[in-house]
Amino acid sequence: MNFRRFVATASLQRAIGETIGIAVVLWTILLLFRNNSYIYTRFELISLVGPFYMAFFVIRLRQPPARTCRSMSIEGLSILGLSLILSVVGTLLNLIVRPVSGDVRGLALSGALGVLIFVMNCSVGIFGRIALGFSLLWNRLRRQYLLWQLINAHILMLAFLAGLCIFAIDGILVLAARGMAYNLLMIVPATVMLVIFSVIVMVIVVSPIALFSYFVVRRATERLRLLTYATGALRSGNYDVRVPVVGEDEVAQLQADFNAMASELGSSMRALQQERDRVTALLQERRELIANVSHELRTPVATLRGYLETSLMHWDALSRETLHHDLRTMEAEAIQLQGRVEDLFTLARSDVGQFALKRELVNIPSVVHEVVDARAPLAWRSSKVEIVSEIPDDVPLVIGDTRRLRQALQNLLHNGIRHTPPGGIVAIVVDVRAGDVAIHVKDTGEGIAPEDLPHVWERFYQSKHSRVRGGTGLGLALVKEWIEGMGGSVGAASVPGEGSCFTLCLPRQTRQDASAPPGRSSHESFPTRAYSGTTRPL
Repeated sequence: MNFRRFVATASLQRAIGETIGIAVVLWTILLLFRNNSYIYTRFELISLVGPFYMAFFVIRLRQPPARTCRSMSIEGLSILGLSLILSVVGTLLNLIVRPVSGDVRGLALSGALGVLIFVMNCSVGIFGRIALGFSLLWNRLRRQYLLWQLINAHILMLAFLAGLCIFAIDGILVLAARGMAYNLLMIVPATVMLVIFSVIVMVIVVSPIALFSYFVVRRATERLRLLTYATGALRSGNYDVRVPVVGEDEVAQLQADFNAMASELGSSMRALQQERDRVTALLQERRELIANVSHELRTPVATLRGYLETSLMHWDALSRETLHHDLRTMEAEAIQLQGRVEDLFTLARSDVGQFALKRELVNIPSVVHEVVDARAPLAWRSSKVEIVSEIPDDVPLVIGDTRRLRQALQNLLHNGIRHTPPGGIVAIVVDVRAGDVAIHVKDTGEGIAPEDLPHVWERFYQSKHSRVRGGTGLGLALVKEWIEGMGGSVGAASVPGEGSCFTLCLPRQTRQDASAPPGRSSHESFPTRAYSGTTRPL
């Protein structure tokens, strides 16, 4: 049986019932075997002396949740009533088992025995409840505080020594009374006096021991208290909490281990939070991508399907000019659809880490002339926008990827043409600087709002202030990834209503790159890795 489930766990009714039940069982055994001296002598003391039953009642009765006058009054009346019952029944049983003479002296002795048992029952009940409450409080303090645990160890040691002394003295008394007609009750007063004396001695001795233990343990308990507070703060989510490491003992080692654990846990939690934010941003990007792509792909596909259905239904009625116009329109929609698919394919390769750039010497004037010659006629024919270039003499070679630089300029030109009204100009200006070469793509379009300018290089970002709708918001983001992957940088400036300027800066060739001809790879591909949705050189 679990001792904790036995002590101070029964209600008042149950404790009284169990106590009376045990008393009735023992009294019955005593009456049945009163003629058997072997059994009778072993049950006489515990059957006639009520304090045994009262001690059981005290141990079983649970403590009230709050000490009030009502609870104390009920508990006191219960002790008095149970003591009276036990003393009366014990006295009657004593008269039955051991009849006395009918004279006044015999009756007086029986009455005195009953009063003595009643007083002893009341004393055991009242002081037992006080002692039990104190012991429960002491046990709680011992379990919660290291100082009280140390004092408890000292008290247990003294109590063990006192118990040995009492046992030895009781043994001596028993041996001294051998051969005499004595009652075992003679030992009870001596034992009680010895217990009282031992308690007084322990109180006197424990006080200086407790004071000594307080000064010795106070330093360790203070460090443990700080560690307990820090542990609670860490559990609440404060990963920056630390405790000062004092000394070189086990507590100091525990403090150092706690600081290391808190530091590693804080780093791990910050990394997890960053990863969570990154995943959340990626999921949001995917949702925006699905919405934008579904819109962008649906429009050209619907246009193509409409023209094809019209051409098939009215094939014989279409003139040559109308058919030529429809085919040119379908070609433009197919080109737009192909561009969207290529953007998505490039994005997918970048996300899975398969996006690679060649390290080679790039002839910027050649790339600019090629892009302008390819885009200028179509821009003028479709949008009435003029594309011009301004390239100084002796432009040095730069380090980059010719193919990706061409794609970046095409994206910027396409973006400028879309946002420039008819009659406007889109210019590519090359600027040679000390450490790099800058390529400026300027337009005379609607410009970019100041609140949108810091976000133009972000994936899927589309300005709410632009008059031109459409696009997936990937063009400028891919340009930024390509140029930064080449070791360069990007920039943007704009004046609303006057136009915008996008700048690509690429590093000039170094001495070790001078031997490689333009367009030929002089080194291995740029090592890249996907990081937070952006490809950057390692």
